[in-house]
Amino acid sequence: MIWLTWRQHRRQALFGVIGLAVLAAVLVPSGRAMRDAFVSSGAKACLDKLGTAHLVSMDDLDCTSAVDIFADAHKNWAFGAALLVFLPVFVGMFWGAPLVSREVEHGTHRLVWTQDVSRTRWFLVKFGLIGGAVLLLSAGYAALMTWWLGPLTKTLVVPLGYLIFDLHGVVPVAYTLFAVALGTFAGAVTRKMLPAMGTTFVVFLAVRAFTEFFVRPRLRGAAEYRIPTTAAEPLVPNPAVRDWVLDSAVYNADGTVREPDATGFCRPGGPPPDGRPLPSAPPRTGNGPCGSGGEATYNMWTYQPAGRFTLFQAVESGIFVVLAAALIAGTVLLVRRRIS
Repeated sequence: MIWLTWRQHRRQALFGVIGLAVLAAVLVPSGRAMRDAFVSSGAKACLDKLGTAHLVSMDDLDCTSAVDIFADAHKNWAFGAALLVFLPVFVGMFWGAPLVSREVEHGTHRLVWTQDVSRTRWFLVKFGLIGGAVLLLSAGYAALMTWWLGPLTKTLVVPLGYLIFDLHGVVPVAYTLFAVALGTFAGAVTRKMLPAMGTTFVVFLAVRAFTEFFVRPRLRGAAEYRIPTTAAEPLVPNPAVRDWVLDSAVYNADGTVREPDATGFCRPGGPPPDGRPLPSAPPRTGNGPCGSGGEATYNMWTYQPAGRFTLFQAVESGIFVVLAAALIAGTVLLVRRRIS
């Protein structure tokens, strides 16, 4: 069985190794160049100066122009890397979907099952070898992306943010394992390779989108920063900490939103506004952040702390590993009882 599986899937393994080597040939030189620029531009020195406090004075953000220059110079790399979020689903389509469906579609499964190899052993050996190869390749890919994204997650994007979270850490390995298990299960259900590939693509993206936008932001309750607009020292979230800010606004004393997507401060004692917004969230025009007649207003940021990155990675990886295990078990049942 091992020899047969190798003969059937050696081309896929070769393409996988070549693909990883090509990706490394692109990411290693560009990653080294980004790290050099991260230091030479002054971005690293600025972030080191800001330290690890969750809130800093707006006066301390004077050096962030160096961070912005570095981020602007390398933002195209981040946009290009975001396309790699589709890589696991392609592995599921081209590695997982044909695993059972191609055998059944061509009728070769009958020959194998008339030998002394049981259906369960046939499937588990094939999936075990394919799954092992996928785990090795995806682990190499995840390690490479984690290293490469280092400077960008310190300046341009936050580690917990949409899409970027999916590209580094351990979750790419879990996504890929799930995609392969999903493709294999779809192949056992449809018994045809092309429908199995299409089903894998659609279901994988649906599950990932649901996890991305509805599950992850709610894994833990969001934390809040509240700073009065009349504070003697205007404090804002420290960009060096890389918290995942979900929402920011100026609020009235009764909790209603006064200025959405804004940050503003007033001179102690009332208006006019100080006019020093966060670089990434300029205040809108209108009533402004200052209340009239001494009305109290405050800035509030809703965020997921950057320190939860490891927890979120572990929980989300666990979800997809459990889903993969359930799909593998379902495929075993289909192979044993339904496919003839």
